[in-house]
Amino acid sequence: MSHWEGEEKESFLTFTLGDEQFAASIHQVREILEMQAITRIPGSSPFARGILNLRGNILPVFDTHLKFGLEAKAPTSNTRIIVLEIKHNSEILHVGAIVDSAREVVQFSPKSIQNPPSMDDYKKAIFILGIVKLEDDFVMLVDLNKVFSASDVENLSPIL
Repeated sequence: MSHWEGEEKESFLTFTLGDEQFAASIHQVREILEMQAITRIPGSSPFARGILNLRGNILPVFDTHLKFGLEAKAPTSNTRIIVLEIKHNSEILHVGAIVDSAREVVQFSPKSIQNPPSMDDYKKAIFILGIVKLEDDFVMLVDLNKVFSASDVENLSPIL
């Protein structure tokens, strides 16, 4: 059974990590920031880069490369922090995700979204909702609520 039931097109923000393209539901994207200074929190997980001040609020920031099991990459002029709304229990939390670049908002019809491969090696990527062909590339649609797990959020609770 597909995650995508309706007939209406869904909007996604595409972003890159290395050579790969990903997309997240535009409904969970609050804003896109240029890369800026991040305060490291001692003892936090390797992918938790730290916190930054977002208009007087603490925003935890994650290195999406490391979270996805990819190699860390030095920031460039294209590096962005995508501010996301994550559901945790009954709460809505805001987190920042560092990506190589934020691309564009695109729309996909549910019929164009294919399920990810069901082979054992791909089952570990539980945060991949589906795959879409966009021009000559494949775009992986991510479930942000699964990317940033409850334990990730709970580990940040002392600073939030």
